[in-house]
Amino acid sequence: MNPLTALRVAAGVVLAGAAGAVLWWLVAPVAQVVIRSDGGYFVDPDPEQYAASDAWFGLVALALGLLVGVLTWYRMRERELAAVVGLAAGGVVGSLVMWQLGQWLGRVDLAAAERKPVGSIISVPLKLQSKGLLVVLPVAALVAWLVCDLVSDYRTGRAERVGPEREPVQALTPDGPPAPPPPPSA
Repeated sequence: MNPLTALRVAAGVVLAGAAGAVLWWLVAPVAQVVIRSDGGYFVDPDPEQYAASDAWFGLVALALGLLVGVLTWYRMRERELAAVVGLAAGGVVGSLVMWQLGQWLGRVDLAAAERKPVGSIISVPLKLQSKGLLVVLPVAALVAWLVCDLVSDYRTGRAERVGPEREPVQALTPDGPPAPPPPPSA
């Protein structure tokens, strides 16, 4: 295994995680709070934005994982072990980067919000509620690699099985099983 290859793959996945953080921050909805004299209250009494922002995190992580898995397989399939180790390690770190950077981008200065006049509407900070979604990026990347590898092996094996040197297999007919092949000639 070439550790430099694994590090390059991991670094690429971490950069993808950083790009995913920006995308998550841009598309994830956040709940709105209205400032009143006795405190802050949700504009929507039952805000579904928390679940929606988690869903967006999961979708972005899934898309990134599939993308980096396929691209890594396409570019690094000759160095399998290093690429898979890089995908796994980079996927974990990339997911953590996506989470922390996305929350940092979606931060809200709560001290400044307290000084806003009554009637002001502010957004709540972007936050990942379901930490289980942190496994989506690395798992999707590894699954994408595995599927690409299996499809490639299947196609390669099929090409070897149906080559010009082999006779085609006889199909079953309604009259019964096919006749046995002729004995080999001596």
